Amino acid sequence: MTTTVAENVSQAEKNESFSRAIAVPKTLPERCTDWEVISLFYSALHYVDAFLVSVHGVPAGSHKHRNFFVGTTPDFNTIAIRYKYLYQQSREARYDLVPMAPEFMDKLELEAFRPIRAHMRALLNLPG
Repeated sequence: MTTTVAENVSQAEKNESFSRAIAVPKTLPERCTDWEVISLFYSALHYVDAFLVSVHGVPAGSHKHRNFFVGTTPDFNTIAIRYKYLYQQSREARYDLVPMAPEFMDKLELEAFRPIRAHMRALLNLPG
C-alpha cells in the first residue's frame, strides 16, 4: 500500500509528539530514551518518505533504499549525515540495547532531529 504525503507527515508528527511525551519528567517512572530515539528516527523517516512520495509517487520501501536516497539525492545533502546518525542511534537502541543518557537524548534531538525536521518541512512547504 502506498502512503500519501499527508499520511507520512501525520505519522511523523505523531512520532515526534510521542517522543516528547515520554521525555517529560514524571510521565513515566524513568525516561525511556530508547523509545525517544526510536520515535524521533521514525519521525524523520516519515518526513523523508513524504518527500519521496511527493517527488517519486512512492515511499522508499526499505531502510536500504531510503538510506540510498538520503545519501545520493541533492535535496538531502544538508541532513544526510544527521539522518544516518539518527538511524544508527535508533538501531543501537533497538537491537544492541545501548543505553542513552537523557542529556545525550536532549543533544541528539537538538542537533540531529530538529535540523532534519526543519529541512524536511521546508522541502514539503509545511510551516515550521
